[in-house]
Amino acid sequence: MDSNHTLIKRLGEQFYCNGKRFSSVYGWKELARWKKLRNSYKGKRVFLIANGPSLNMTPLYLLKDEYTIVFNRFKLMLERLNYQPSFYMIIDNKVILDNTDLIAEFAEKSKLAFVPDILKVEKVSVRDILPKRDNLMYLFQEPMKFSNNLPFFKIGNSVTFGAYQVLKHLGFSEVYVVGNDMNYVVHQTADVVNNVKFESGVVQDIKSTKDDDPNHFDPRYFGKGQTYHQPTAFVTERMFKNLDLVAEEYKKSGVKIVNAGYNSMVQSFPKLDFYEALGYSQVKIDGLFDDLVRSKGLESREWLIEKAVLSEDVWEEDLDVVVAPMEMATAIVKKKVLDYLPLGPYQDKIYFVNRKLIKL
Repeated sequence: MDSNHTLIKRLGEQFYCNGKRFSSVYGWKELARWKKLRNSYKGKRVFLIANGPSLNMTPLYLLKDEYTIVFNRFKLMLERLNYQPSFYMIIDNKVILDNTDLIAEFAEKSKLAFVPDILKVEKVSVRDILPKRDNLMYLFQEPMKFSNNLPFFKIGNSVTFGAYQVLKHLGFSEVYVVGNDMNYVVHQTADVVNNVKFESGVVQDIKSTKDDDPNHFDPRYFGKGQTYHQPTAFVTERMFKNLDLVAEEYKKSGVKIVNAGYNSMVQSFPKLDFYEALGYSQVKIDGLFDDLVRSKGLESREWLIEKAVLSEDVWEEDLDVVVAPMEMATAIVKKKVLDYLPLGPYQDKIYFVNRKLIKL
């Protein structure tokens, strides 16, 4: 794409968006709302939960009493948890247009939900397609590197890049990251619906044909009929650079940021074991897992353990509860999640409960 044409196009989009915002009272009110929100969580810690396959190895049920932020189609994980995440964020235009009902649901149940106010390319006002709620915070997309002046923000090829800007604005002193695996593979069965060429690479819009998403915690995440961006090398390279930028900006502000995830290729942040990051006693871990089990209508943690049949591979029989080593979790989830609800990990094992036993 010609660089001059691209620049003119972007300037036109920016002029349109800011004109739409600030020609009415809405834009000025949103500025005031964000100003009031600044540092409202100062001194607190938060867990940023990205959506990589490693979430199947992460005991997310332990975050019940923590601040958490989740993204996009994380709803698929909620059935495995015993709490509603604190914050929700979605910024990709393709994903927004496919999931307006999901956004409304998160906005209703979360403390705060963050979305862009206008989709630049489509010239769609997101405010017009979502219910009016006081906890819906609108973001103004701008061509910048990293914003310290929200609601103006930079998208940056990943929803988590926007989240790092938001969490810094909220004043969190510690950010622990899980599920940010960054070990993407090309989604081979998806159809390419559009190619956007840049001087240094191509961004592909793709549409899934099957429930076989290889890059997220559930094969249905960007499953059949969902549109999103292919994680090509050009895209992931830019994402890695943006993570380095996040590390620089957080260091300047004295905000602690740690990668507490499993199987993550992210080197921008220091790493720390998830359990060590939490610092929970075994008694508390036992109690939270028992709470998770009971929240699904099951008798108790002890009942689950006693009922479980050990398997180190995918099984064919119709069983009530199957327990498998944690390292097998991702492979088994891909094949069994429609029939069995994964719970855990607990003591390095995942418990797969036949959905006929679950009472949500």
